[in-house]
Amino acid sequence: RASSTVAHVGESLLVLVRDPNTPGNIAPGMVNDAVAPGCQPEEGWIYAGNDVQMFSNVQSAVACCELCSSNELCRFWTWSREDSHKELCWIKSTREYRINHDGFISGARVVA
Repeated sequence: RASSTVAHVGESLLVLVRDPNTPGNIAPGMVNDAVAPGCQPEEGWIYAGNDVQMFSNVQSAVACCELCSSNELCRFWTWSREDSHKELCWIKSTREYRINHDGFISGARVVA
């Protein structure tokens, strides 16, 4: 049976869904907090906002999150595995709105 947890990130309310039958996998558009602590990834979304910096050849969403975590101006990030933007990572100071788009993973930096 799937379990869920509700979490707040800034002004957003996120529902984290875990399916015990498919470890590490979640439905598109749902948040998976098991990828890496502090990343809060959201599959299938682009976060539009003020880009602090763009990086190329970033191998994973976790690596993109780590780039965000290492920059004090970064609050959000978007990583692409889509062919036309493959392995690009944008770190952002704001998230003005979200765009539903397969091939992208975005997240909020969680500051402890």
